[in-house]
Amino acid sequence: MRISTVRDKPTLEKLGLPTGVQVLNTRQWSMLSEEEMGAMAEVLGIEHIPEGSMGENLRISGIPGLTEFRVGTLFGFRKNGKARMTVLFGMGENLPCVDMAKNLAEITENNGVRSKAVGAALGLRGQTGFVYLVVKSVLEMRF
Repeated sequence: MRISTVRDKPTLEKLGLPTGVQVLNTRQWSMLSEEEMGAMAEVLGIEHIPEGSMGENLRISGIPGLTEFRVGTLFGFRKNGKARMTVLFGMGENLPCVDMAKNLAEITENNGVRSKAVGAALGLRGQTGFVYLVVKSVLEMRF
């Protein structure tokens, strides 16, 4: 949960609610794929996109079309090949923004990247979502 902000105002007004109420935090995490960051770096003409420069808190490899997954996709992670320990609920594409472009330009020390980054990131900036399930140990799971 999080406290609602101005960003939530249009939805809350339709419901007759004020800002400041608790709402579900659907952006607890953002996840990028190495493959999509490679494609974006190519468009921008830079060697690579440094970890964390896009505002992500998860970066994975092996899923080149990560951004295209639909809302409601469940991402399961395994420990040592065993049952899922954490499941993340995908809320869809993490749309690019000017803050991301500014941050990327600063980190790469390449101001030319700033004007191109939003367009280059469209369709490649991964997913956002929330933690759906966490199992502390396999012993807690009931089948």
